[in-house]
Amino acid sequence: MIEMNREQKFKIEKKLMGLPYVNWDRYFDAENNITVFGWINREKDNYKDFVYIEFGKPDYDVSAWGTSSKEYSEAIHKIVYSNEDVKHNDCKRVEHKFNIKNCIKLINQEKQIVRLHGRF
Repeated sequence: MIEMNREQKFKIEKKLMGLPYVNWDRYFDAENNITVFGWINREKDNYKDFVYIEFGKPDYDVSAWGTSSKEYSEAIHKIVYSNEDVKHNDCKRVEHKFNIKNCIKLINQEKQIVRLHGRF
């Protein structure tokens, strides 16, 4: 387990509380970081998007983060890297890049894919 002082703990808490639309759920300690996982409720389809933030040792600054949320991705990026000039990179659909069967397919997207292949 990573030992941290009160200031370091507050630094992580402040960053997590800066994302009030994320329901933080789990974390794990690694030798050089703490990774925290949470969920964003999606009202339009009742699914959830994941969010993770990795805080690196020794200063507990954000060393990595990611989300499946298209809606909140840029907002999260601005909060996570508020004082840094780091370029935003959108999350992309797995099935658009990789030809695998074990991936999530959106219903509307499946209809579009079927139309493109002439089955509709």
